[in-house]
Amino acid sequence: MRKTRPILSVLCSLLFFYSCSTGQYIHDTGSIERQKEMHRKRTGINVGDVALQMLNIVTLASLNLDMEPETTPRSFKRIKLYNHSADTMRVNLVTNVFWSDDQYNDILDVRIPPKQHTSLMVPLGADYNVYFRDSSDGQDESITINTAEFKRIGLTPGMTLTGEK
Repeated sequence: MRKTRPILSVLCSLLFFYSCSTGQYIHDTGSIERQKEMHRKRTGINVGDVALQMLNIVTLASLNLDMEPETTPRSFKRIKLYNHSADTMRVNLVTNVFWSDDQYNDILDVRIPPKQHTSLMVPLGADYNVYFRDSSDGQDESITINTAEFKRIGLTPGMTLTGEK
């Protein structure tokens, strides 16, 4: 038991630090700050929900009641953007969802290295126009996604072209 405790501590620490990472390839300071704010808000909601669930379990057990407590609906989710090209991919995610009174929840200037991916925090159910281009080619391509439907998005140069060259 004593040997497994340090191993479990290290694993838990690694999981914690990995889950705290925001999009490391974002170069727009406003987008980085919004990612951090969304992460803090989601963490706060999750911690509050767990505390409330534990309190409900203790209360229901002490009163010998059989009820199922409700959970808070999810408002954020992580999506992964994969770069399948051999060059750095430049990506901008543009939406009509507001983050604050005067700011949209856009995620701008994401530069994903070749054959890498990045995780981004996005509002659940938001429609995003994803504009992307390979660094070697100046032509932007775009796809439209809804964050409720997608968890992983693979980006490849030429994937939206309809045979026109």
